[in-house]
Amino acid sequence: MRKAALIRNPRSTRNRKRGKDLRGSAEIWLGNRFIEPASVTEIPAILSDLAAQEVDWIIVDGGDGTVRDVMTPLPEAFGDRLPKLSIIPSGNTNVIAADVGRPAIGIDALVALKSAAETGSGEINSRPCLEITREAGDPLLRGMFFGVGMFRLAAELAHKSDYHDRIGHGPAVAIAIARAAYQVLAGKPDSLWRGGEEMVVRAGDDAPRSGRHLLVLATTLQKLVLGAWPFWNEHQGPIQFLDADAPPEKMVRALYTLLRGKAPDWMRQGDSYRSHGVSELHIQLANGFVLDGESYATGPSGLRIATGPTFDYFRP
Repeated sequence: MRKAALIRNPRSTRNRKRGKDLRGSAEIWLGNRFIEPASVTEIPAILSDLAAQEVDWIIVDGGDGTVRDVMTPLPEAFGDRLPKLSIIPSGNTNVIAADVGRPAIGIDALVALKSAAETGSGEINSRPCLEITREAGDPLLRGMFFGVGMFRLAAELAHKSDYHDRIGHGPAVAIAIARAAYQVLAGKPDSLWRGGEEMVVRAGDDAPRSGRHLLVLATTLQKLVLGAWPFWNEHQGPIQFLDADAPPEKMVRALYTLLRGKAPDWMRQGDSYRSHGVSELHIQLANGFVLDGESYATGPSGLRIATGPTFDYFRP
């Protein structure tokens, strides 16, 4: 890697509390290739400028949303010369960094990345991204973790709380999971939390399934936070997906085992929960979806979730 740049989100949770030490060091190292966009709308032009400078390594300092906002326009800016990516986790959610990054944050992460690049150490992990296609005219989205149904409700519930600003990321994620679990367990049978949403879901070559679904999850990551892994039969395709009917069968047992990264035989062999690797998903639903922590609207034509470009992530 010959030329690095750093795109930092000054509005991310951790960066609002600190940052002068990292900013000074980054400016000394990178000069005008240390960039703090005023808004997400500036990122495509920033990336085009970095491509013109032949930058081949971009460090993203922010949460999952910042990574998504860089990833989405990056292929159009760089073409087939995609730069390496690194992540300094600084957001409300740092699920992507939990898989392809290191736990170091702030100036410690920057120093470790610079040292690893200079000494030729470190490692590279490759992951394809998800590409979300909506209505004609709607911009394409690229990200790493997609969810609808109960997952959307849980994400929106977490965004309404301020505990991310007051405690560490791990405890914040645990609290969000616990609050969502309470809503599922205590909610009325016909509530969205337990009764699900009307959807038509077609996963890979499977026949479409119409009816009420509790949630659908999809990711190209290989590890999640806190040991959770609600997927199985991964070998069949690059996108791992879970589709759960509503009302859910053995809901308490299912939630407990999936949050521990295990899928018992009764779940694998039954028909209420389905999971395997696919290369493409099609979903029709009225409500929105979540991609890397942010909610988006869904149009009448539904969603196509497929694999996009593969990105190489460098970490110390």
